[in-house]
Amino acid sequence: MASYRLFESRRWRADALRPTGLRPVARKGRSVNETYRSIPVSELSSDVVLSAPVYDAHGRQTKLLGSGVRLTEGRIHKLHQLGVTNVSISLRDVAATNLFKPQGTLKSVPSDHVFPRSFVKNDETEKLDEVIESGNGLTVDPCESSILDAIQDSSPDIYNRSAVQALSAQYESNLVYLDDLYKTFIASGSPDIAGLERICQRAIETLLADKDMFACLGVNPFGVDYPVRHSLHVALLSIAIGVQLGLDDANLMDLGVGCLIHDLGMLRVETRVHEKTQRLNPRELSLVSNHPVHTLHYLGMARASVSARARIVAYQIHERCNGTGYPRRRQGNQIHDLAKIAAVADVYVGLVASRSFRKGLQPYRAVEKILYDMRAGLFSPRVIRGLLETISLFPIGSYVTLNSGQAARVIRANGKSYDRPIVELLSPTGTPSTVVDLDRDRSLSVVKTIPRVTKF
Repeated sequence: MASYRLFESRRWRADALRPTGLRPVARKGRSVNETYRSIPVSELSSDVVLSAPVYDAHGRQTKLLGSGVRLTEGRIHKLHQLGVTNVSISLRDVAATNLFKPQGTLKSVPSDHVFPRSFVKNDETEKLDEVIESGNGLTVDPCESSILDAIQDSSPDIYNRSAVQALSAQYESNLVYLDDLYKTFIASGSPDIAGLERICQRAIETLLADKDMFACLGVNPFGVDYPVRHSLHVALLSIAIGVQLGLDDANLMDLGVGCLIHDLGMLRVETRVHEKTQRLNPRELSLVSNHPVHTLHYLGMARASVSARARIVAYQIHERCNGTGYPRRRQGNQIHDLAKIAAVADVYVGLVASRSFRKGLQPYRAVEKILYDMRAGLFSPRVIRGLLETISLFPIGSYVTLNSGQAARVIRANGKSYDRPIVELLSPTGTPSTVVDLDRDRSLSVVKTIPRVTKF
């Protein structure tokens, strides 16, 4: 069995907000989801590199911008001057445009699926099952010095625009790399998995620079490019929670890598299953419950040098503390501490993202659902506290109404005061005005959340 592997110590840099350099974001011939959607020109965001051409929504043959072109304020202004009101743009580029924005609109979701226990095995899962059944190494010991110690309190202000653009470019570069990595695994190739650790390393460096901006990206997914986009968001949110819980460098790396690869096995499940618009039948539920086992199979076939802890995260991310999860229906202390963190992040990202069978939940409603499930014994209370301290009760990026009647956008969490985040007041036209720390100004409080998506 692979031994635990610690990532080498390194000097953390808070000025590391730049693209990873793993791969260019847009490449000719790249197979992307080129399903198109019509959106107002006003919803375009600058600094997005187009993965596919953009057309006039009122004349599909009129090509306005080509693939590989970087959207700038000048180009968007030019479209306005030309009288273009709506553009037809690929879903991949719509997702890039909507980074940092909540997409969920529902207040509730149908009852959860009940997945059966999987009895499928392979050499890789048998090795991990031996470790899990022994109970050794499933807990994370407290560390004397964690990355949390290196984080300075964030300034109660809006995010730096250039930092947002750099983080967006970094995100898209990571997405392209992860998409190619999944395809290489499935094709029985020899994937370059070193990029997984580079993604996690850069994520931690970015978090050190502005943990709230980083969390805002992680908690606002867009429901396309499943499962790679989902996996990336789960990894980002897991790392943010892990930092809040005081994990050290090595554990954060294994947590992040495990989340990045956890849905690799979903590519072996028929596409029609995870794109189905109705509830899954028993056969389909069984196929899904086997996918963590398939993930381990692909790792073994490729002889990927992924640590044992990262493999356990990928294997156990769908387990639940009360024994109702899959693939093995483990419970309590049979589940690795890192997998308990990953499970909460995975569920939150899944709830707020739109799926083929439903719209996404409003961020607050997703937190409400997770709190309900925690009381039912599904999740670790310690991890849930970490989630709330990371994203707040009213998650970063979401829109709320204050007791003054004013609309606001949550821009920063407030740690243990998770019900009193830092918000940006909005004018009646949706224009940002004043930043208010609700923990300091006790005359104001959140009274309700609103499903509103505006220009970031």
